[in-house]
Amino acid sequence: MSNRIDTTRLQEIARAYTASAVLYAALDVGLFTQVSGGCRTEEALVDATGLRPIDVDRLVSCALSLGFLIGMAQSFAMRPTLRLIWSKERNDTQVPG
Repeated sequence: MSNRIDTTRLQEIARAYTASAVLYAALDVGLFTQVSGGCRTEEALVDATGLRPIDVDRLVSCALSLGFLIGMAQSFAMRPTLRLIWSKERNDTQVPG
């Protein structure tokens, strides 16, 4: 018998919070609307959102690592499954789906 404590559930909760926080931050700045509207580079997102380059870099990096966006060389796009439930008509304050 092992005395080691299983922290798997706690780690899953922490990761779920992180994913949720990234999703809501992306919604707050209109990331998905901008990407679906043609912004495919970080530079374009800086111009479109008014965020600092470092903040766009962090948000895009997190969105890529969580699978909200997919990377393609020097650009990115929304993951096809997210594209299916996201439309330009959606209010940016609503969670897709």
